[in-house]
Amino acid sequence: MRKGLLLLLFSACLLFLSFPLSAQDDFAVFQRGAGGSSLLFRGHQAFAYDLLYNGTYWWTAPEFQPGRVAYNSKAYRDVSLNIDAVRQELVIRTPAGMNGKVLDSRYVDSCVIGNTKFLNLRTLYGPDAPGGYWQVLYDGKRKFLKQVTKHLEQDLDGSKRGQTGSSLEYKEKVINVFIYKSFYGCLLETGQFVPVRRKRQLNQLFKSQKRDIRHYMNRREAGGSLDLEHYGPELLQFLESR
Repeated sequence: MRKGLLLLLFSACLLFLSFPLSAQDDFAVFQRGAGGSSLLFRGHQAFAYDLLYNGTYWWTAPEFQPGRVAYNSKAYRDVSLNIDAVRQELVIRTPAGMNGKVLDSRYVDSCVIGNTKFLNLRTLYGPDAPGGYWQVLYDGKRKFLKQVTKHLEQDLDGSKRGQTGSSLEYKEKVINVFIYKSFYGCLLETGQFVPVRRKRQLNQLFKSQKRDIRHYMNRREAGGSLDLEHYGPELLQFLESR
């Protein structure tokens, strides 16, 4: 009986030890995959939107893209990133393909997702700067920036399908929809951020060159055909080429 009890205890010990060893092996695999970027994966899990919906809560699309990020004064490359536009959170996907982790915005200066650059203005210019992430549409001495936000609404009759800003298929009988909104601004050489809602507001920032701006932009856009998203970069590029 004593021999049987010892055998039982030995088996229990093996069973107990097998879990931490397995977990340790998994962690070792993760660490090897993450390499020097393992610090990035210490944030909390990305929020899961556990409901049926149309559109997307991501900045443009659900797919993560390869990119790089300036985090805690260090540059990290070859990471998979996306931005939750509802919560304005930068999400990184782990090398093992596990759920995304949120990067603490207090330590994010900027990132590049695919070929698109984003700035975190508050870490770069202080607490008075607008929050969230801002896409760089023009990057020069002055910058023209865009922020995308999403919020959840109900669409009972399908009339809001044009407000998603998404090319994803619109599912019938799904009443929850993420609505797309965009905001623009000009970041001046001084670091001052100026919200821009209309072309006229942007022109007013450079009143001393008003005539040249009018002549140039009249040639570039027939009948005011450029929207603000394209007008802003075109104008700043012209000013910096002089």
